[in-house]
Amino acid sequence: MEFEELYKTSVGLWPDEIDISDGKEEDNGVFFQKLSSVWNEVEVKAKLMGEWYDLMTWVIFSNFHNMAKIQLKEGRKTIRKTEIETDKVKNDLIQNLRVEGYEDMLDDFKKFNPAY
Repeated sequence: MEFEELYKTSVGLWPDEIDISDGKEEDNGVFFQKLSSVWNEVEVKAKLMGEWYDLMTWVIFSNFHNMAKIQLKEGRKTIRKTEIETDKVKNDLIQNLRVEGYEDMLDDFKKFNPAY
């Protein structure tokens, strides 16, 4: 799967802006109900599109969650998908593909992304 196409299609499933004002510190981190709800909705669509999109949805969610934690500390109430760092998403995707069980997808990724 070619990264640019995968990223563009996957990030397109997310709204332009997500409210993070409901962020709550918990024992194991910060929980954002609205962000999690959006992720659940996006994940349903992504699963129907296939394993690549399902994985990319998880990677994007993880990046949004990290952004939300930082921006909440800065007093911001929303995150925007235009603020996501594409290079970080790509690196996180590659890290996920290096996990046991994803060898075939990693090989496919290398084939379609020679600059990897």
